Amino acid sequence: MNTNQSRTMSLHPTSFIVILRYIFLQIPGTLIFISLIWWLSRHFSWPREWVWTGIGLWLMKEFGMYPVVWKSYAPASHIHGMMGEVCEVKTPLDPRGRVFVQGEVWKAEVSDGKTSISVGEKVRVTGVDGLTLFVEPI
Repeated sequence: MNTNQSRTMSLHPTSFIVILRYIFLQIPGTLIFISLIWWLSRHFSWPREWVWTGIGLWLMKEFGMYPVVWKSYAPASHIHGMMGEVCEVKTPLDPRGRVFVQGEVWKAEVSDGKTSISVGEKVRVTGVDGLTLFVEPI
């Protein structure tokens, strides 16, 4: 198995750590919502069916959002795994712009700070600083 495959597999949406992070980070908001809706139902004499419907809709929202946001819960260590990846330039790098790599658009800067690279050209990742990739032309 090559490194690209192992990186992709470690970031799969059904990865145990990703699911666990999502669940634990959603628990406080869910508990606050359930407490609030329960309090409102007592205060305004809402029928129990409304309460259970609200809780059910909230939980459906939690499950429905997971496919959209799962990458946000993946460990950040995969960023450094991008070293050496080949990217496609999406906005001109003069010396800063955007590149497309591993299915996402990233801010990028040319490593030497002088070279200008046109849209559509291929570049290689040489470094990472926060959310900015440093690249060089291939």
